[in-house]
Amino acid sequence: MTIIRMFIVLAACVTSASAAIAQANARPWLIVTGTNEAPAVVENITALQHDVAALLGTPVSVVADSALTAEQRESSNLLVVGQCDQNSLAAEHLAGRKLEAALRDEAKFVQQQGYVVSVEPVVGDSGKVIVAAGWNPLGAIYAASHLRTHLQRDQGELLLQKERTAKEGGYHEVFRPSFEERGVYYNVAWQDLGDLTPINWTDEQWRHWVDKAVCAQFTHIYFFLWSEHLCFDKSPATNNKFNRTLHERIATMIRYAHQRGLKVTHQFSPTLIPRDIFKANEQTAKASIEYAKHGFPVACWAAPDRLTLGPHSWNGVRDLATDAYASEVHWFREADEFSLVFYDPGGCFCGPDQQNCREHQALRMMEQVDAFRSIVKQANPAARYQVHLWAIWALEETYKVKCQDQFLDLFQQYRDADPKSEVELTVIDRLTNGGTTLEPAMKRGLRRNGFIFPTNVESGCNLLIPMLGYFPPTMEAARQYQVDAVHHMRIEEPSKFANSYIASRFFWNSSADPHEALREYVQWIANDNAEAADQLYEALTLLDSFMCEGAENQDHLAKGKQIESLVASALNSVGPQKAEELEWLATTSKAIALIGAAIGEHDRTDQLSREFAALMASSPTFAATHTPLSNYVGWIKKGWNRENF
Repeated sequence: MTIIRMFIVLAACVTSASAAIAQANARPWLIVTGTNEAPAVVENITALQHDVAALLGTPVSVVADSALTAEQRESSNLLVVGQCDQNSLAAEHLAGRKLEAALRDEAKFVQQQGYVVSVEPVVGDSGKVIVAAGWNPLGAIYAASHLRTHLQRDQGELLLQKERTAKEGGYHEVFRPSFEERGVYYNVAWQDLGDLTPINWTDEQWRHWVDKAVCAQFTHIYFFLWSEHLCFDKSPATNNKFNRTLHERIATMIRYAHQRGLKVTHQFSPTLIPRDIFKANEQTAKASIEYAKHGFPVACWAAPDRLTLGPHSWNGVRDLATDAYASEVHWFREADEFSLVFYDPGGCFCGPDQQNCREHQALRMMEQVDAFRSIVKQANPAARYQVHLWAIWALEETYKVKCQDQFLDLFQQYRDADPKSEVELTVIDRLTNGGTTLEPAMKRGLRRNGFIFPTNVESGCNLLIPMLGYFPPTMEAARQYQVDAVHHMRIEEPSKFANSYIASRFFWNSSADPHEALREYVQWIANDNAEAADQLYEALTLLDSFMCEGAENQDHLAKGKQIESLVASALNSVGPQKAEELEWLATTSKAIALIGAAIGEHDRTDQLSREFAALMASSPTFAATHTPLSNYVGWIKKGWNRENF
C-alpha cells in the first residue's frame, strides 16, 4: 500500500511589513546546527532538512555554527536547530531572550526533554530567524520534530502557526513534557490484515512508522509477538522463513529507533508456548484458564512432567518457557527494556488436583519474574526489566482469587532484598479499569506505567475513531496514579495514526485540549491549505460523534454524507500527490457514508453491503480487511465505544 508521508506542515500567517516579507522571501533558507551535536540529533535534523526542502520545493543546506560565514548569516533566513550548548547561535538567541534558565527548576526529565521555539521578527533588511533548541539531546530531537510538524509554507514564507497571534517582539515558547516516558505499543499480529498491521511491515515501513513516532515526540516503541511468531529453533512450526524475517526486521527497527533517539521495549508472556510443542504435550502441560479453551497454547508454568518434541525435551514447562523466551530475548537483546506480561492471555489457575496455581498465584508470578531477570540481564546488562499486570484484576474476578496485593508485596520485597542488583521493576496496567494495579503500586512506591486502549482490531473495526472524549478523563487517571510513563496500544497504524498523534499530544501535555490536538494534526497534513485543514477538522470532529454517540441522538445518514463531502473537497484541493498519500482517509469517508446510509435506509442493506465490500477491496489500505457492513452498523448504532470497551 501507499506509505503515508506526512512530512508537511501547518498553515498560518505572520504579520510583518510587506517590504520585510519580500526581503525575507528573497533569501534562501539555511539550517544551522551545532558543531558537535549528538548523532541522533544529527539524524533528526537531516529529516528536518528533507521536509523543509520538500516544503519549499528547493534544496536546503545544513551548516554547522562554527562554519557559518558572515555572508551566509546576512544573506539567509536561518533555522537554528540543535542543542543549546552545542549551537552558539541558539545559545546567543536564548540568552538574549532570557530563556536560558527556563527549565532550571524543573524535574530532571523535563530538563532533558524540554525545548524552546523562538522566532525573531524581521527588522529592516535582516533575514528571518527561527530557533528550535533543547538543553539536552532529547530536547533538541523534540525541537526538530516540532518544526517538522508545525512549520508551514505560505506564499514562499516559512512560518509557525503561533506567529499569527505573537506580539510584535516575536514568538517565544518553552515546551515541557508531562510524563517522562511516552510510547506506542505495537501488537505484532493479524497477518491476514496486510500492511495495516506491523507483522507485515517491510524495513522501509518500519522506518516510516519509527519516524512518525519521533514526529509525535514519543520516547518509546513497545512490541509484543504471539507464540506462533516466535523464532525458536526447537519448534519447526515457528522456526520458519516468515518468522526469521520478522525477527530480523524488528531487530533492525530497534537499531534504527536508537539512531533516531527512541528506546524500544519488548513485551512477552512466557506461558504462551509454540503450538507444535503445546499440541504434542497438551495433556500434561495445558493451563487451566479461559484462554486455553479458546485455542491459545497456554501452558501451566508449574507443570513438572517432561515435555518432548522430536529430538528435543524439557524438564517441565518452566524449562521449556525459559528456553524458548531466552531465545526471544537474545533476538531482541539490543532492546532497552523487557516487559514480562501477566496474563493476557497466559497464566494458569489450576486447582489442588494439579499444581494448585490458583492458591499460589502470586508465587507462580514471582517465579517467572525471578527466572527471566537473569536471562534479561545476561542478554543486555543495561536493560530495564518490567512487570506488566494486564489484566490480573479481571482474572481475579473470574477465578475468585485475590493475588494482586500479595504479589506486589512479594515484588517489593524482591526488589528491596538486593539493592545493589540495579534491577529496575515497573508495574504496567491499564489506566482506566475498576481494579487497576497502578493504585496499590503507587502506595508502595513502585514505578508505574499506565497504558490506554483507544481502539481494538479484535472487534474488526479498521476505520479511524478519533476518540476525542476519551483522552481527558484518561489523563486525569494518569495524574491520579502519578504514573511515570504512559503508552497506548495500537494494532493497526496506517488507518489510525491520527488517533496515535492525538494521544501523543496528551502524553506530552496531560491537560491538552482534544480539539486543539485534532486541529494540530489536520493542519500538519493539510499544510499550506487552510481551507482544507478546516474541512478536515470538521470532518474528523463529525466522524468522532458518528462513531461514538449512537443512533438515537444523530442522523447518521446525513452526517455520513457530510463527512464524505468534506473529505472529498479537502483532498481535491491539496493536489494529487497528497490525495494519494491520504487514500486511507478518502476510503474511510466513503465507508462512513455507506455505513450512515445503511443505518438510515434499511431497505437498501443488501446493495449497500455489496458497495461497502467493493470499496474496501479496491483500497490499497483496506483490501485485506473483510469486516462486513452489518457489523459496523451494529456497533455504531449503539456507539462504538459503548459496544467495544
